[in-house]
Amino acid sequence: MNVESVFAYRYNTVVPEGEEPVFRVAVVMTLKNPGTLSWTVGKATLARDGEEAKQSGVWQPEPLAPLDWGFIVVETELPERVAREKLTLRLWDENGTQSVEIGNVSFP
Repeated sequence: MNVESVFAYRYNTVVPEGEEPVFRVAVVMTLKNPGTLSWTVGKATLARDGEEAKQSGVWQPEPLAPLDWGFIVVETELPERVAREKLTLRLWDENGTQSVEIGNVSFP
């Protein structure tokens, strides 16, 4: 997969007093499929320092056709301290083969 663009978003959530602040975060990316087979994302994670931080929800409107581009949205909740760090986003296809890795994702 070729990464064409990446946009990261965050928004505050309401948490009970005394609990750690939590952000909802989302990454929206445009990918191009240089291959000869359609590609569908199966799993997405956000990690920091080699440690998996959180499995994330992922949405792809349709499989990515060969030589075509499309977009994927990854969304999850992270503690504020984690959301402010540089994270690595990893996507795997439906067969479990790691296909895309994007480093230095942050949620300013």
